Amino acid sequence: QGILNAVHEELPKAEHRMCARHILENWKKTNKDIELERLFWKIARSYTPAAFRDNLDALKKYNVGAYESLQSTAPTTWSRAFFKLGSFCNDNLNNLSESFNRSVRESRRKPLLDMLTEVRRKNMVRNAKRTLLTNRWNKRFTPRAEKEIGLNRQKSKDCIRYMTKESTGCLSRLTYFLI
Repeated sequence: QGILNAVHEELPKAEHRMCARHILENWKKTNKDIELERLFWKIARSYTPAAFRDNLDALKKYNVGAYESLQSTAPTTWSRAFFKLGSFCNDNLNNLSESFNRSVRESRRKPLLDMLTEVRRKNMVRNAKRTLLTNRWNKRFTPRAEKEIGLNRQKSKDCIRYMTKESTGCLSRLTYFLI
């Protein structure tokens, strides 16, 4: 609790978020129903306060006890609906921190300077490996992006194109709508 207060005191304008995955793990200890987990993620991934309220209402209708226990977790700190506009990050998980902590687990047992030197070396090696990999890359997109693009191309075959003629004063133009 002291660390959280220190962050608020030192960085009063900084947005403080909680990790939805950790909230869920703690909440699941008393709420083990798989449907509750599905409802939780709908709440966490809501983009607007209205969608957040709708998803919260769905949880309340499904299980009032689970709804009440979730209220004690301060949902506005882990639901996307309440993230500041302009933060350009809608991530409500701390996977990056978890990944970093796992990678420095052994290093953390060393004295501070040795730990920092080892972490620096690991990062340098990681960056060098990624540079080599990207320099060898001869395609336009990564395999994951290629797969997603391929799926979207397949879906686009089901689109129907409609042509309309818009008239604005002296100009007219053709507009295509994909449905």
